Amino acid sequence: MKNRTVYRSSEDVFRALYELDYDLSQLNLKSKIHLTIFGGTALLLMTEAHVTKDIDAFIQYQDADNRIRSILAKYSVNDKMRGVMELPPLDEIIATTKEINGETLKI
Repeated sequence: MKNRTVYRSSEDVFRALYELDYDLSQLNLKSKIHLTIFGGTALLLMTEAHVTKDIDAFIQYQDADNRIRSILAKYSVNDKMRGVMELPPLDEIIATTKEINGETLKI
């Protein structure tokens, strides 16, 4: 079943990310999953001037198995942008970001 969530505000996105963090924490992962958010969601978080149906993110986790991918899909988190855009060096991205450090997610 396809997720029909629409993120209309940064509050919607943060609520989903905190719920995602909780759901992932139930898997008792060995390390945190790092998400770097791009696209419409990043614009929404910075300006509140965009509506998006998904959370485009660069996902960093060495063992992203089907359990993890299933939970990410529940919240419409995907890394499909990786195939259509060239990512700048991660150090450059990190220098310009806001960070959320949850139990299982580092965003």
